[in-house]
Amino acid sequence: MKRLLPLLLLVWAVPSMAQTSAAPIGVTAKVQSAVTMSGMVPLDFGAGIVPGTQTVVSAANGGRMMVSYNVATQLSMPTSVTLTRTGGGTVAVALSCAQASTGSSTTPTPFATDCAGGYTTVLVGAARTDWYVYLGGTISAAATTAVPAGTYTGNVVVTATYTTF
Repeated sequence: MKRLLPLLLLVWAVPSMAQTSAAPIGVTAKVQSAVTMSGMVPLDFGAGIVPGTQTVVSAANGGRMMVSYNVATQLSMPTSVTLTRTGGGTVAVALSCAQASTGSSTTPTPFATDCAGGYTTVLVGAARTDWYVYLGGTISAAATTAVPAGTYTGNVVVTATYTTF
């Protein structure tokens, strides 16, 4: 055992000759810019609606906004909005949506389905793209037959969702 002890001590005292190796691995991330909406022009039904009369504003003559993006984006809105008046009263508006590459189009292209079905934008030239969404509406004759006179207001929320990265 006396001979074995120095040998064991010698084995423990010798440093281990483990081999190590290191190599880099690349990491990348692509951060998209935010979708921005600007240049809002409100949908306005004009100076006065005669009670019991249908009123229509086409998308080309209604509201619009510019949407800026750098990846394909789904744009959608509700199919209707309820306008309210201070002091009471509501008016329902059925919405119509269209889109165009310019903010001054007299004939924007209607969404393929309805406003809620949305429109998927395209990226033009693989770069930031500005596109325009147009908003029209119809107030039915029945919607204004028995409501108090006054100014009715409301908001339509436009939702933009990335569809690709």
